[in-house]
Amino acid sequence: SVILANIPYWILRTPSEVLKTKEQIDMTSPSTSSSPTIQRIKSVYAAGGLTNVLQYLYGSYSSNFIYALPADIIKFIAYEKLVLRLFQKESGGKLEGLEAAVAGALAGMVAQISTTPLDVARTRIMAAQKDDMTPSSTSIKAQSPDQKELFRQANPFTEVVNIYEKEGVSGMFVGLGPRIVRAFASGAVQFASYEITQNLLNK
Repeated sequence: SVILANIPYWILRTPSEVLKTKEQIDMTSPSTSSSPTIQRIKSVYAAGGLTNVLQYLYGSYSSNFIYALPADIIKFIAYEKLVLRLFQKESGGKLEGLEAAVAGALAGMVAQISTTPLDVARTRIMAAQKDDMTPSSTSIKAQSPDQKELFRQANPFTEVVNIYEKEGVSGMFVGLGPRIVRAFASGAVQFASYEITQNLLNK
C-alpha cells in the first residue's frame, strides 16, 4: 500500500519539488514583473517544447520516489516496534495521543536519519538540472562528458556513491539537523492525529 500510495503522490509533488529547489538555490533571478518560476518554465519550453518541460519537471521523479519509499516503510515499521517496546501494545491496539506522539516522533527521526543520503542525492539531482536544457541534455545517447555526467546523476544510488567519494560521510548527511527537527515534529503530529481520530471514530 505504501508503494501504491507513493506513485501518484510523487507524480503530483515532483514538479513542485523541482521548482522549489531551483528557486531556493537561484541567486541570479532577473528583476522582472513575472514570476521566476514562470520565466524558468518559459526558458525550458523555448529550448525544446512541451517534451522538454516534462523532462525538466519529472527528470527527478525516480530519485524522489526511491527516497520516499524506504523513508515511509522504515517510519511505519519503526512506529509499530516502538509502540510495542515502549508501551507494550500491539499494532492496532488503543493508543493515547501522547503515546502516539512519542512513538511517532522517534519513528520519524529513525526514518529520516536512515534516508538522509538519498535525500541529499535527490536534492542535488534536481538542482543540477539546467534551465536551458535541450532534449539531448538528458539523453542516454548524449556524447559530451557534461551530458553524460548529467544522465549519470539521474541515478540516486550512483549520486550517493559520488557524494561519498568526493565529500565523505559528512557530505552524505548534510542538513541532518534540520531534518531531525522536522521529522520529530511531523512524526509526532502525524501519528498522534491518526490515533486520536481512530479513538474518536471507534467510540
